[in-house]
Amino acid sequence: MRHSTTPLATTRGFTLLEVLFAIALLAAALVPLANVLASSAVRNQGARDVTYSALLAASKMEELRARAFGDSALAPPGLDSLQTDLDGYWDQPSPGYRRRWSIVAMPGHAADAVVLHVVVLAGRTSADAHLISAKTRRAWSPS
Repeated sequence: MRHSTTPLATTRGFTLLEVLFAIALLAAALVPLANVLASSAVRNQGARDVTYSALLAASKMEELRARAFGDSALAPPGLDSLQTDLDGYWDQPSPGYRRRWSIVAMPGHAADAVVLHVVVLAGRTSADAHLISAKTRRAWSPS
């Protein structure tokens, strides 16, 4: 078995300065990437909150539209139920979410149509959702 007699100083390799420079270059490239990943995570959470708010609003809108005219749940509240938690016109369908709705008789067609407005407020973000729809007793055309 033979051993190399080449002195250590003449072997090929990287100097300490080259290694430190490579590490600094790698760190400079990874810091912006970490910022992008953190920003993406925050935006993804915001998108999830907006989607969930819209889903909760659509669910309540479908529930209101399914009710028959004359149902007490379709009675106009008489106050602004979108600005305050008015009994019978708000709920908390999920932790961190508050849902409010209003029912207003449609001008000129009060006996046959109502305007439904559902608002979902997401407490921890600004992922609010608003849905507005009209419910009619029967098909009618504007005069």
